[in-house]
Amino acid sequence: MRIEDVPGIADLRDTLGERTPRLVIDLDKRKAAVIGIDTFTFSRTVFMALNGQQARMFKDGDEEVPLVVKLSEQSVEEISDLHLLYLPSSLDGSMVPFGEVAEVEEQSGFATISHRDGRRLVIVESDVSSGHLTSDVMESIRERLSGFELPPGYELELGGESEERDESFAGLGRALGLALLIIYAILAIQFNSFVQPFIILFTVPFGVIGAVFGLFITGNPFGFMAFIGIVSLTGIIINDSIVLTDYANYLQRVERKGKFESILEAGARRFRPVILTSVTTISGMTPLAIWGGSLWSPLACALIFGLGAATVLILVVLPVIYSMLVRTKERERTFRLWQRLLHHET
Repeated sequence: MRIEDVPGIADLRDTLGERTPRLVIDLDKRKAAVIGIDTFTFSRTVFMALNGQQARMFKDGDEEVPLVVKLSEQSVEEISDLHLLYLPSSLDGSMVPFGEVAEVEEQSGFATISHRDGRRLVIVESDVSSGHLTSDVMESIRERLSGFELPPGYELELGGESEERDESFAGLGRALGLALLIIYAILAIQFNSFVQPFIILFTVPFGVIGAVFGLFITGNPFGFMAFIGIVSLTGIIINDSIVLTDYANYLQRVERKGKFESILEAGARRFRPVILTSVTTISGMTPLAIWGGSLWSPLACALIFGLGAATVLILVVLPVIYSMLVRTKERERTFRLWQRLLHHET
């Protein structure tokens, strides 16, 4: 097999199992029709010779015993004995030898054949030996099978853990999109603005870039646990962005300071809380990244590098984005969005 010696593969097997012997009886239907032997008569005669046929039920007291008519075991001991059978002709009632209308061939076949969506399916599966990552093994298999040509009507699909991972990613992606939409709605009400939530959500890609870079340099795969780490990272990044943005709004709306002055003062006063939040999280994740193994290390590395990159970029880039998108008359906004809506209805 092409993939039998791929590094990391252990206990390679398929769902076909061992071949089992079977008899294939080929009836010449055209010749049988001329002689006067129909398919039903032929099948019933062969079945009765090999397995017997129930004639009636014999009652012995309260117990009923089926009476089965069949040839003796000595009559059909070998495949060639089937040629000694005689079949009744419906034309003149004569008996026709089995070998005149049929042939018997011994073949080998598979005991079970799996199906999916009405199509035959053969699953080739294996375990991954210790010291190897599933993603690396799958990549090696793809390279081995890249030039493999199948006969017409056959298809080759890769599944297993990679298929389950793609399905999980799709579900988490939809959940993350819905969560961001809900967060935007809450922030729009909280900040009394449709623009400022975009400023906060714009910082999320900073963490994703850092997480992907961290996974690359540490050699961890971008798997399910790494994706969980990025989802968790999103909440921390949004929290840090809210701290800066909300305090800048407070300085403008309450202390009546200018936009640029509020940005600089918010960055200075909220620098320590943002840094401490990131440092404590990174410190807590560091042992998990070092000794967490192949399961927890990707999650921890995604959090550590993503949060580190996001923290630096939030303190530098977020004030720039705020100064570009927030209008200069921000300090004149005294009502929350929901209060404006209620006031408009009344």
